[in-house]
Amino acid sequence: VKIKINNQGFRGPDFNLQKPLNTIRIAFLGDSFTFGWGLDDRETFSEKICGHLNNLNSRYTFECLNFGMPATNIYNNYHIFINEVIRFNPDIVILGLTINDMEEPPYIFTGQEVFFNPRLVDFFEGASVNLKSDEDLYKTSYIIKLIKRISFSLVSEKKTIEYYYLHYSDKNAYWLNENLTSLLKIKAECEKRAMPFLVLYFPILYKLHAYPFNEIHLFMRSFFANNNIAFIDFLDEFKNLKDRELWVHSKDKHPNDKATSIIAQKTVELLMRRYLK
Repeated sequence: VKIKINNQGFRGPDFNLQKPLNTIRIAFLGDSFTFGWGLDDRETFSEKICGHLNNLNSRYTFECLNFGMPATNIYNNYHIFINEVIRFNPDIVILGLTINDMEEPPYIFTGQEVFFNPRLVDFFEGASVNLKSDEDLYKTSYIIKLIKRISFSLVSEKKTIEYYYLHYSDKNAYWLNENLTSLLKIKAECEKRAMPFLVLYFPILYKLHAYPFNEIHLFMRSFFANNNIAFIDFLDEFKNLKDRELWVHSKDKHPNDKATSIIAQKTVELLMRRYLK
């Protein structure tokens, strides 16, 4: 995987403060889905969106700046928006969200040191698992090993699902409010500057045919609608597809080249229909 980190510390070609004439600049915010974890630069959905738009519209040049950063929540992205994105005077702002973006900030800053706040890693089926045992029977018996693996997977899947739902419960009330408030702040700042604002809402790419997080999507869709936030819920686009066909790796459920192509195509259709007539 080839990744270029630019002169501003973000992914992609260098960013220039001065916007060229006849250029529409689109800024992308978000977490590892927006960053393009596990993908080459050309495979990120921001790069594909820019490519499609430049092929479709000869009146302007489209420039896409990827401010996506792994392990960030909406609160973090609001501060990236205020401290970085605004300096580049974008014409359109697009925020990529996943269902775990309501968590507390994964990074803790203390003085000059940075600590990572441990997160629960997905242990759904397909996640990398290293089971160890000193029992001779376990070492030699395929059946025992299979039973233990299935048991581990079922228990860990339940814990992972509970972990995601915890973000939307009273136990996470403070950070749920902080993140939703940050989302509204980004929208308000964009409106103040006459910048169209769009949210791309991504599902966890797991059991899309019997998706375990429908209630979270319904909650967020209601929030977007009630606050007049333009959005695309990509569960609608992915639900009839096999989840493994969208994974960047057999042990990693970030979107692959096929998934980002779907994201780019749907986003371009909305941009052309709503903002770039």
